[in-house]
Amino acid sequence: MPMCAMCCTPCSRFGDARNPAQALMAGEAPDLLIVDIHIPVVNGLELLSFIRRKPRWVHMPVIILSSESEEERVEQVMRMGADGYVFKPVTIEELEMAIRSASQRRRAVAAQ
Repeated sequence: MPMCAMCCTPCSRFGDARNPAQALMAGEAPDLLIVDIHIPVVNGLELLSFIRRKPRWVHMPVIILSSESEEERVEQVMRMGADGYVFKPVTIEELEMAIRSASQRRRAVAAQ
């Protein structure tokens, strides 16, 4: 199993990359989800909406990855419950910062 470069813990790919909603329904539950807006089968916004409606995953941090940089799109995604929005192309430093921030944000939401 590959190791996470940021925290040196085991990590793995999540389910079927073509249909992450189906992987969630099959019982897989990652600690964090990083998803592109434009993925096949279920787009990233549909997946985000699905996750935020399910009590089982409501506390899972979700980071949206996209080449779309319009302020309206970013605001829409954050209102939908994303914990971060990262513009492509992304550096490892930007991704690390987004992961830390998303985890903190989701913990704060869970504490409410």
